[in-house]
Amino acid sequence: LEEGTVPPAQQQNLVESGIGCLERAAQLVREAQLFSPNETLDDTKTIDLKYLLIPYLLGELHLKSTDMSTRLQHIQQAMSLFNTFLGECHRRGIMTSEDAQSYQSDTADPAILREGKVARFRREKQLNSKMQAILERQKKMKDEDEENDEEEEREYSLALLGMSIVKALNNIQTTKQEIDILRHMMAQQRSPAPPAPKQQSSDSTIGPVNSGWDLRSKLRAQVFTNGLSKPTVSLEEFAEMEMQAALKRQEKSKARELQEAQIDKESEAYLDEETLKARRWDNYKDETPKGSGNTGLKSMFDVTAFMQEN
Repeated sequence: LEEGTVPPAQQQNLVESGIGCLERAAQLVREAQLFSPNETLDDTKTIDLKYLLIPYLLGELHLKSTDMSTRLQHIQQAMSLFNTFLGECHRRGIMTSEDAQSYQSDTADPAILREGKVARFRREKQLNSKMQAILERQKKMKDEDEENDEEEEREYSLALLGMSIVKALNNIQTTKQEIDILRHMMAQQRSPAPPAPKQQSSDSTIGPVNSGWDLRSKLRAQVFTNGLSKPTVSLEEFAEMEMQAALKRQEKSKARELQEAQIDKESEAYLDEETLKARRWDNYKDETPKGSGNTGLKSMFDVTAFMQEN
């Protein structure tokens, strides 16, 4: 599912099967009482840390659902599961201060949301590198027949939890937008379509136009007919087109943000490029007189100069 190689016809079956397995795992964790509300991170056993991921993984599976008839219910359930996972991590002190601020904030400012997303992207890269380094060390220890260090296993589990926290915060942000789109589509589908205006049929007794009187009669008969073009798609089809366009805009925005996040703004190449841009802009302002591009007002400036000279 993560690699996107599963055919759409089989994906929904795999999603439902995975949801059932994880819900059973969550029930077993509750019955075993692995986690206590009074526990902190230090009180949690290393072997039990991975079970904190169950709500996050369930949320990810709900987002993979392809059944449009129940899509809204699935993503609402995913939102609830992500919030459950983030709340548990925040209560145990696993979150960083930046992630905790994003989790508790309800701002809708696009600039603040974008800055948080870029910061999370960079932290995700750092955590991924850290996990790869730990796996390489563990593989080396296994090759040398050495026992795995519990501290390393705990560090890997915490890094995996940190990565999941970052992804859950990003998923909540994008899921809110999809919920708004789906609710708008459902509202359009529930609203009745406006009745089509009645067209007044033309006089069938008028034959070919052979004289001026025939032409005037034919035009008079068409005065009160509907001159507007009829709709070419239904409301449901239009809503589906709007949703696909919104999702494409969202994907382009994600790609642009990721590209900007990968730019090292402290590198020499970036600083040299910014210096060249500033220099070109200064040269342009020096070479271009103020107002020379405003051709619409040029005549007014000429008249004003003429009146001042005279």
